[in-house]
Amino acid sequence: MKKSTKILSIVIGSIVLLLILIFMYYKLNFISANEVKRIIINNMQVASNEVYFEDIDLELNENFYKVYLYYQNKKYEYRLDAKQGKIIYSDFNNININNNQNDVNNQVGTMQNNTTNNTTNNTVIDNNQNTVTQNESQNNAPNNTQDNNQNNNQNSNPAINNPAVNTPNVNNTGRITLEQAKNIALKDANANANSVIFTKQKTDYDDFQLVYEIEFIYGQNEYEYEISANTGRIISFDRELLYH
Repeated sequence: MKKSTKILSIVIGSIVLLLILIFMYYKLNFISANEVKRIIINNMQVASNEVYFEDIDLELNENFYKVYLYYQNKKYEYRLDAKQGKIIYSDFNNININNNQNDVNNQVGTMQNNTTNNTTNNTVIDNNQNTVTQNESQNNAPNNTQDNNQNNNQNSNPAINNPAVNTPNVNNTGRITLEQAKNIALKDANANANSVIFTKQKTDYDDFQLVYEIEFIYGQNEYEYEISANTGRIISFDRELLYH
């Protein structure tokens, strides 16, 4: 009996020692998950409470961390060297570079359009001045003043130039929109829209009924809603703590 107890103690001790050695190996050779978060947040140059980390996986066979996160309701992927913490891949930077390039192109296009418009306007002004001079020599000034006043009145009235002004946007489907469903969920959760990270927002069918499935992170909780697209009624609701 004493011999079997001794053998069991040796086995348990060996397992504990092995676990300690494994832990020390990872501790000494790989950066921690918290260090991964810190590196990514510094790279993104945003506040830590604006980012929700969905997954931080250590790929042992290739020695890198694969990370999925949400920022401003968009999902991004990062890959970091597990030993040195160097960023191997990030679609966040690629997207921002593309967006910045589009902004530059738009600004250049706007400047070119403004230059063209200014040139055209100057030409039109010169032509109008010549026309006015000719008309003044042929017609009476009171008549010209009356015509100009009529033209100014027409130009200052948007309803004349654009009959579509103030026309309401009517939804003829008889269903609420996705944005309305999101507002219903936010109101029910007493959540501030500016502080929410949406992780899921899509349409689906439940018992032959069109519904909106909405999930979002707010504070330390994750919310899940299923809302009827026909009535706006909350069909199901769930809330879970992110960190236990």
